[in-house]
Amino acid sequence: MIHFFSICIFVFFVQYIQCWTKLNSTDDLIIFKNDEFKCKMFKICQVAVLIHNDLSLNSLKTNSSDENVFKFNQISLCSGKKCPSTQNFSINTNNSINYQVYNAEIQSVLIGKATLNFNTNDHSIINSCHITITQPRRVIDIIFDIMIYTFGFTISLLMGVLLDKKCILNIFKIPRAMFIGFFCQYLLMPLLAFTICNVFGLTPVESLALFIYGCSPGGAGSNNWTILFGGDLDLSAVLTFVSVLSSLFMMPLWVYTLGSVFSTKAHIRIPIIGLFGNLMITIVPCIVGLILSIRYPKIKKFALKVAKPFTLCVLLTFLILAFITKFYSFQLLKLRHWFSGNAFLETNLKI
Repeated sequence: MIHFFSICIFVFFVQYIQCWTKLNSTDDLIIFKNDEFKCKMFKICQVAVLIHNDLSLNSLKTNSSDENVFKFNQISLCSGKKCPSTQNFSINTNNSINYQVYNAEIQSVLIGKATLNFNTNDHSIINSCHITITQPRRVIDIIFDIMIYTFGFTISLLMGVLLDKKCILNIFKIPRAMFIGFFCQYLLMPLLAFTICNVFGLTPVESLALFIYGCSPGGAGSNNWTILFGGDLDLSAVLTFVSVLSSLFMMPLWVYTLGSVFSTKAHIRIPIIGLFGNLMITIVPCIVGLILSIRYPKIKKFALKVAKPFTLCVLLTFLILAFITKFYSFQLLKLRHWFSGNAFLETNLKI
């Protein structure tokens, strides 16, 4: 009898503890709609959060783990048509009446990642949400993107018009220059980028960015300088053409071999197909321009007159807009970025 009574008390005690733990579980007091939230730079965003009625807002201390990324402004009761219902949260339907939906207002500061923490007065974290601040999408940013693609297409088209069919055939007959360019582009540059990433101790994301840059083919940028300074247009176009076509198999080769060292640590998947789409913007207009120059020879005379002034105008416009729209990038740069970037560029120029 005594044993039976002791067992009953024990069972009752265990159930009481479980019930008390469930009622006082901090994970159930504050529930976020999503574990991760994205907000564009220069924007004020609202993070939907579900708060239990037993929890007083006065007992909460909400803050950002890094105020250089975003700042917490205020929290208020959500109202209006855009306000999500409790059914949009991962919660038992029967318990939804015990909660209310609030909006936590944050002010984005700079591109990066941080967490929005809900703490008690004794500074213990009740729950947190991962916040990612992404690139801004202002009107001037949209204009800048449109101009980049338009200028890139126009310059490549202009270069195609200026090409000489006979000179191109001669370059293919004596392909020494092409092989040297291929060797430097897809053997020396990727290995150099990989070495610099390790020497300067870059983070996995930073290393991956520099490594992909080192594996990328030459694009419209080199063609711009060739036109501007009166270089060998035919050789520049052929090298661009060969490097872009080679990138279809050389980039995946490097990205999924040496690049996997960085992408695995950074937990990032490389959008190879998207990269190829951007590369085609350089090569397709160049081919179109070459076809136009063969079919309509008079176009070449006009192209020769406008090539240099147009290219100079494009470069100046690009530099001014880039400085205005991407000025915040200077805040992201650290000493290791300056040293590693300059080391890579200086070595490339010497090669």
